[in-house]
Amino acid sequence: MNYKPDFLVTPYILIEDKEVTKLDERVYSVIYYFHKMRGEECIASNETISKIAKSTASSVANSISRLIKLGYVQGVYQGDKKMVRKSLIPLIGMAKLSPASDTLHSQVKPLSPSSDTPLSLPSEQIRNNNISKSNKDIYTIVFDYWNDQKVTIHKKVTSDMKRYIDTFLRDRDEEDILQAITNYAEIYHSPATYWSHKWTLEEFLSRKNGARVFLSKSISDYADNTGAVVGMI
Repeated sequence: MNYKPDFLVTPYILIEDKEVTKLDERVYSVIYYFHKMRGEECIASNETISKIAKSTASSVANSISRLIKLGYVQGVYQGDKKMVRKSLIPLIGMAKLSPASDTLHSQVKPLSPSSDTPLSLPSEQIRNNNISKSNKDIYTIVFDYWNDQKVTIHKKVTSDMKRYIDTFLRDRDEEDILQAITNYAEIYHSPATYWSHKWTLEEFLSRKNGARVFLSKSISDYADNTGAVVGMI
């Protein structure tokens, strides 16, 4: 379904924030639109948000990560690994205009994840705490998650792993790399597929038919009845 809102709302606090880009503002506005229109939660994918924000899915992913770090958006994920995003919650809402007043005004009020109850504006302390949590060693997160999939088990994070992770994250985000690993592991372990290439993490991240390809692949793409082996070495 194609969503095309009549208008988008941008809280002024985002416009004033020098760390927030123009795209971040649009992405927040789209999240807020879905939040109000879809039962108080935004379950739209990065691709769907990008179509409304007139950008790309990878750029939207970066904006969402930044908005979460700055304390403007809350991400709700499936499982402790934060591998699959369930929804996005905008934490800044617009106050209603007073019908009795002749003066038009707006007031920014953060929204509770479960209600419209006003909260205090994001303080520097809250934002710094969010940034601290978000800056957990990405190398360790990817390394541990890879080992959890039990394809090949590594003993330590290598310099090559860090280099390939950095390269991947130049135009993608943490969620993408974990999703690509998930897809690869499911395809590798499934008895319904013909895929049997057992790569190391370095190989998975560095090969042209590796992480970036598996980001958009599923078991059905490698089913035994396809007849042709996709992604052969």
